[in-house]
Amino acid sequence: MIIRSGDMSARGVYWLAAAMLLCVPRLATPQSAVAAAPRAWVAVSAAIASQAEGDEECPNVCGPVGGAGLAIGLSASARLSPRTAVVVEGMLGPSLHAEQTRRLAGGFLELSVQHRDVPVSGGLKLALTDPDLAVSAHAVALIGVSRRRTTLVGLRRTSFPPSAVAYEETLVDLVPAFGAGMDIVMRVRHNVAFVPSLRAHFIGGDDTPGNQPPTRGVGWALFSVGLGVAVGF
Repeated sequence: MIIRSGDMSARGVYWLAAAMLLCVPRLATPQSAVAAAPRAWVAVSAAIASQAEGDEECPNVCGPVGGAGLAIGLSASARLSPRTAVVVEGMLGPSLHAEQTRRLAGGFLELSVQHRDVPVSGGLKLALTDPDLAVSAHAVALIGVSRRRTTLVGLRRTSFPPSAVAYEETLVDLVPAFGAGMDIVMRVRHNVAFVPSLRAHFIGGDDTPGNQPPTRGVGWALFSVGLGVAVGF
């Protein structure tokens, strides 16, 4: 299911993110002590992700790509010190669809565009509250790459002579990506936790602001709010 970024579901990503941030001061209040948290965690999560529409430069590229949809995340972390941990994450971003036209010499393309980003990154996780408590908050900083895959399917139309020929192209590349976010770890057992999470990924490449004409017309910022299950070791 794909939801345009202007719809309520896409805006809901930002409201949920704001609600998570407001919870952090409350987590700093005293809590009952529990057993020390595991030194390493592995987690899987499902998220609602929103990617804003990218730039367009009509008539060269008309029809930006963006929206919201389901994303799946995997992560692993290990403590370096009482309040810091190293983390590795990957996310299968939402599948985005749009109709697009592109100008060519002597004609144009009529395209159905499908795009997905898959950011993979590593970095540090900093505990904002005592990580050994039943509920704790953690800030995350990430750096890595994103695999961008865009499929273009449609017709190539020419004016002289008039014709319409089937057209298909797939663009795949790796671009730099930076991320930041927050996790709230809610332990239900010593080594099992539910983890609401917030992530913002900033993706490089030819579609960052100021690059004209855009290669894909896809937004460079990917935001997600998710809920995961983590197992500690």
